[in-house]
Amino acid sequence: MSDDSRELSDSVSEREILSGLETEFLGRHIVHFDSTDSTNTQALRLAGEGAPEGTLVIAESQTAGRGRLGRKWESPPGVNLYFTLILRPDIPPADAPMITLAAAAALTKSVRALYKLPAAIKWPNDMLIDFKKCAGILTEMNAEPGRIRHVLLGVGVDVNMTEDMFPEEIRKISTSIYLSRGERADRAGLLQRFLFEMEGLYGNIVSGRKEIVLDAWRNLSCTLGRRVTVRGLWGERTGTAMDIDASGSLVIEDDGGELDKVMSGDLYFTQKN
Repeated sequence: MSDDSRELSDSVSEREILSGLETEFLGRHIVHFDSTDSTNTQALRLAGEGAPEGTLVIAESQTAGRGRLGRKWESPPGVNLYFTLILRPDIPPADAPMITLAAAAALTKSVRALYKLPAAIKWPNDMLIDFKKCAGILTEMNAEPGRIRHVLLGVGVDVNMTEDMFPEEIRKISTSIYLSRGERADRAGLLQRFLFEMEGLYGNIVSGRKEIVLDAWRNLSCTLGRRVTVRGLWGERTGTAMDIDASGSLVIEDDGGELDKVMSGDLYFTQKN
């Protein structure tokens, strides 16, 4: 770690998070680790032990942080946010993807409001700043027919990472809030704002007002209206991203005017404007 990186490093304590937190239940019960394998892994254990809804599992660093499809998430200590929320929504399992959409919207809205940065959502679960990845979301559900036992909402945000802290192979496509704004960001303040925004959107989901969440996602998206290619185990689709539906699927219009829904995959922009 460089000298500049050490100056940007700090710790986020339970006391700092709770001080000024404006939520009713999200983040009110906190499990804090200096280091752990993965906050999602720890949250899975705690959820099985009966941890209450809204429990926040947060770590200063992770040794086995995960992104989508089991990909590694770089997790250096003291500069970023790595956390998982334990949720127990009384909604049909088919509506669980709405939680990922809400989290992306809540985080993007928070970054825009706090730092005036052009943050935007890339389908399915990334937050970009100037078309560089700054955050990712990993949602895992435990359910039985017709009922959700719990949802683990994992979030990783590159907050105060310097360029030399990113692996060389992703430096050109990744960024942090610090690199984008030129000054250190308050990690506790960002987390508090996210929890506040997320609680409001989550309330709309459990109350059946899914369209409010979908509209928030659409308004913060850098995906819709652009020509994209989505690749997955099922193959490849290329066309214009037109919309998302309540399942979180991306609606793509191909060159022949046909509409197709894509539930998962890696998205690539074929043009940025």
